[in-house]
Amino acid sequence: MLRRILERIHHRLSTRTVASPFDHSDLPFELGITFDSTVSVSSVVSLFRAAGFETRSSSWTETEIQNSDTDLTMIPDAGPLLTGGLRDSEHTFERVLAVLIDGGVSFTYELEDEDGVMIRQGQETSRRSI
Repeated sequence: MLRRILERIHHRLSTRTVASPFDHSDLPFELGITFDSTVSVSSVVSLFRAAGFETRSSSWTETEIQNSDTDLTMIPDAGPLLTGGLRDSEHTFERVLAVLIDGGVSFTYELEDEDGVMIRQGQETSRRSI
C-alpha cells in the first residue's frame, strides 16, 4: 500500500513547476515515511528545522525539508507522508530517522534504491507523542 501511495506522490511531485532551491537530480535513493494521523505535521517539520534542515512551504499544505543530501516533502493529506530522495542511503537515512526517533515520533518507513528495489523497511514506535 505504501508503494502505491509513493507512486502517486512521486507522479504528483514530478509534474510540479516550482523550482527547488537545491539541485537533487542526483539523489538515487527514495525514502517513504508514513505517520499515524495523530502526528502533528508542524511538529515534525520543526524537528527537522531544529536539526539544521531547510524547510519551506511548497503548496497550501505541503512542506519541503531539504539539505545537500536530502530532498523530502511532507504531505499531510496522505497519511501524513514524508517522501523524497536521499544522496547517501545509509548515512543520510540514519540521520533522517534519528531526527524522528529523538523527537519521539512513531512511523513506518521504506527505503528503495535507484532501481526501486527495497533496501530497508521497518517501524519505529515511540512512547511519547508529538
